Amino acid sequence: MKTVVLNRLRELRQEHGLTQEQLAHDLDVTRHTILALEVGRYVPSIELALRLAAYFDLPLERIFWLDPVLDAEVRGLAPQPIADPETGQTGQPESDENPAQGGNAGSAGNAANDALSSTGRARISREDIR
Repeated sequence: MKTVVLNRLRELRQEHGLTQEQLAHDLDVTRHTILALEVGRYVPSIELALRLAAYFDLPLERIFWLDPVLDAEVRGLAPQPIADPETGQTGQPESDENPAQGGNAGSAGNAANDALSSTGRARISREDIR
């Protein structure tokens, strides 16, 4: 079976001076999971992929990406967003809010926003990942 999701997990792990065991411990997965990810035998769940991105403080696509052939086959195939006939808008959020938090997140939403970096990515420590 051809690998369709490629990654640079081994490179990142080595750049940070981590063993497979250390990374597995920090993410609460097995060393076998890390090994399988590094050699392309396993594609992570979206949760694990996002946790890895947070752990290394990188955008997801800097760690995982589609095989270039598959990427070329599907890139841009989605139809254009449908505009609302009355407003002409496409339904895209008008604010910079995180859509998952909603507009009335209250104090919990403010605390979550305080944890965001200037790039809008969450700042998560190793303790938060466990």
